[in-house]
Amino acid sequence: MKSYPIELRQLVLDAVDSNQGTQQEIAERFSVSAIWIRKLLYKRKGSDSIESAKQAGRMLRKTTAKIDIGKAECKYSVSDGAVWIEKQYKGKLPMLDDNILDVFHFKDHLTNASHSLYGENSKESVHWRDKMKTVALENGSLVLLDRLKECYNNLDDTDSRSEIDSLRNYISKRVAMTDYPKFIDKGYDIGSGPTESFCGCLTKRLKGPGMRWDSDNAEAVMALGSIYYSNLWDTYWKMQRKST
Repeated sequence: MKSYPIELRQLVLDAVDSNQGTQQEIAERFSVSAIWIRKLLYKRKGSDSIESAKQAGRMLRKTTAKIDIGKAECKYSVSDGAVWIEKQYKGKLPMLDDNILDVFHFKDHLTNASHSLYGENSKESVHWRDKMKTVALENGSLVLLDRLKECYNNLDDTDSRSEIDSLRNYISKRVAMTDYPKFIDKGYDIGSGPTESFCGCLTKRLKGPGMRWDSDNAEAVMALGSIYYSNLWDTYWKMQRKST
C-alpha cells in the first residue's frame, strides 16, 4: 500500500467515519486513490479485530483470576474452535486442562459436508452425518480422519473430494479439541448449549417492559445474576470479605 503521512491517513479516516462524502469524493479531496482508501479501511479493520481478540483475552484472564481458577479440580473450555479464541486460551489461560470444540459446531461442519455429498436434508446425508458423528464420539477424531480418507478415496467427483478434504483439514487442526471419548469419560460437557441457553435466560432480567439500563449497571446486574444462578453467591461474598 502506498505510503502517506500519518496525519493524512487520520484525516481520511475521519472524513470516512463522519460521512463527508463517498470514498471517491474523499479521495479526490485529499488527492489519493479510492483503492488506497479501501485498503486503509481494510487494514484498520484487521487491526481492530486483533485488538478486540487481545482485549477478550485480557478479560478472560481477569475474570478467571477473580475465582482463582488455577485451584479448581476441573477446568476446561468449550468454544467454536476459532483460531483466535484458542490462541487467547493458550496465552491467557494456560492452566486449563483441556480445550474442547463445541460438539454442535463440530456437527455443523459434518452437516455441511453431508449436504455437499448427498444433497441437503436427504436421508443419505442425515445417515452419513450421524454415522461420522458417532465415530467421533465413540472413537475420537483420529479414527474419524481415517474414515474420511476412505470416503475421499471412494469419490470421483472433484467438488465432493474438495469438501471432504476441507473437512479433514479442519478436523486435523483440532485433533486435541475433538478427543470426545476422553472428554466424555471425564464427565465434561462437550457442548456449549447449556451455557448459551443460560445467557439467554440471564438477559431476561434486563428486558422487562419499560426498563432502561446504562452499560455499567446492566453489567453489574448480570454479574450478580451469574453468581447467584451458578450457586456461588455465598462463596463469592466470603471471598470478598476476606479480601477486605
